[in-house]
Amino acid sequence: MSLLRNVPSQGAPASSGLTKVLIVEDDAVTAYCFAESLQETGYIAVGPASSGEEGVELAGRLHPDLVLMDVSLSGELSGTEAAQIIYDRFDIPVVYVTGYGNAATLHEMGEAGEDGFLRKPVRIEDLQTAIELALGRSRRQRRNLAGHLQEFTYSAGHDLQEPLRNACNLLEVVESRLARHFSDEDRRLMNRAKSSLEGMKALLQDLLEYAEAGHRIADIPSPTSAAAAFRMAEESLSTSIQQSGAQIVCEALPDVNAEPAQLTRVFQNLLSNAIKYGRAGEAPQVTVGASDSGSAWIFRVADRGIGFEPEFAERIFKPFQRLHSPAEYPGTGLGLTICVKIVEAHGGEMWAVSQPGEGSTFYFSLPHRE
Repeated sequence: MSLLRNVPSQGAPASSGLTKVLIVEDDAVTAYCFAESLQETGYIAVGPASSGEEGVELAGRLHPDLVLMDVSLSGELSGTEAAQIIYDRFDIPVVYVTGYGNAATLHEMGEAGEDGFLRKPVRIEDLQTAIELALGRSRRQRRNLAGHLQEFTYSAGHDLQEPLRNACNLLEVVESRLARHFSDEDRRLMNRAKSSLEGMKALLQDLLEYAEAGHRIADIPSPTSAAAAFRMAEESLSTSIQQSGAQIVCEALPDVNAEPAQLTRVFQNLLSNAIKYGRAGEAPQVTVGASDSGSAWIFRVADRGIGFEPEFAERIFKPFQRLHSPAEYPGTGLGLTICVKIVEAHGGEMWAVSQPGEGSTFYFSLPHRE
C-alpha cells in the first residue's frame, strides 16, 4: 500500500506551500487512517514507512516538513532511535505517536528529542494541533539559529578581511624582492599560494554577501526593470561571454517589485553558472524569459549544458553543496544559496529542473505588488 502522493513535480517549486508529513508506522491500517486524517486537514501525507530504517531513508529522500513517528516499530531501530538519526541528519521535527504512556517511554522520547507527543487513539483535532505546534517551534528555533549564524558570518567575514589583505601584501613583497632568485619549483609554490589567497578572498566576499542577502526587503518605492537588471548582469560577465562564445537570448522581461542590485545579482549568478557548466567543445546557449502566473512573475534561465540528476534539485541550493570538485568547476559553493536568500527575501521561491546531458532550467518567482 502506498500513500505517497502530491510530491512536487519537476516543473514546480520544491515547496508547494503545503506541509508534507512523513508517516512512520508499522501497522498498515493505522498508517492509512493517519494519511486520511492528514489529507482531510490539508496536509500532504507521504510514506508510510513501516520500520525505523525505512523512515530514515524516506526522510532523507522525500524531505518532509515533519515526521509522525510510532515509538514501537518493527526492525532494528526503535522509533526514538530513528527520530534521533532524523534530527541529527536532516533537522526535521518529529511528533511521536504511541499506545504506551509510561514513564520509561516518555523519558526515552525526551532523551531522543521530541517536538510533540500523542497517545493512540488520536483525534484529528489533537493531531493537527500537535503538528502546528511542532512546526511553529521548529521555525522559531531555525530563525533564531539563522540569525545567530548570520551575525557570526558577517562579523567573522569582516574580521578576517584585514589579516587576509596583510597576507596578500606580504606575499607580493616576497615576490617582488626574491622573484629573480626563484627556481621553477619556487614559482610553482608562489603561484599556488597566490591562488589559495585569491580563493579565500572570493569565499569571504560570498560569505559577506550571503550574510547580507537574508534581510527581508522593504517596500520598493517604484517598479524595477528586470530587463535592465539582466543587461547589467550580462555586461558584468562580458569577458566570460566573449571567451566562451555564449549565445544568449533574452525575451521580453517585465517590471517587478524587486531591489535592482539584488535582482542583478540573481541574474548574474544564474547566467554565470549557465556559462560555466556548458558542454565541452560547445558554445553555451542560454535563454532567459518570464511568464505571469497571476500572482507572481515566474522567471526562467535555461541552458543546454551538462545538467544534473533530478535528485540533486534541492541539494544544489544549500551552502557549499557542490556536485563537482573545485578543480573541475571553480567556485565557492555559495552562488545559488545567495540567489535563494535574495529571492526569498522578496517573498518568492527558486527551484530547478534538469536532466544529465540535457541542460538545466532555473526558475524563480517574484510576487506582484499587492
